[in-house]
Amino acid sequence: MKNVRMQFDLPEKKMNELEALMERCDIGTKKELFSYALSMLEWAVSESEQGHDIAAIDRENKQFFSLRMPVLSAARRHASADR
Repeated sequence: MKNVRMQFDLPEKKMNELEALMERCDIGTKKELFSYALSMLEWAVSESEQGHDIAAIDRENKQFFSLRMPVLSAARRHASADR
């Protein structure tokens, strides 16, 4: 498989936030960070296409907090239109 190079600019503040996140999660490279982020987005899109919510669950207080992102809403709409 051929590798493709990607390059993009981020504000310094956002880069600092990403590096702090990498440290919190023991992620060693930006490539690894991108891979984890892409895997999570692919899963969230797939679940949204099936009509499922992506949520954080507070089991102790029996609450859930649904993730709302335009990209997930769009994936759900496209999947519904294709059915």
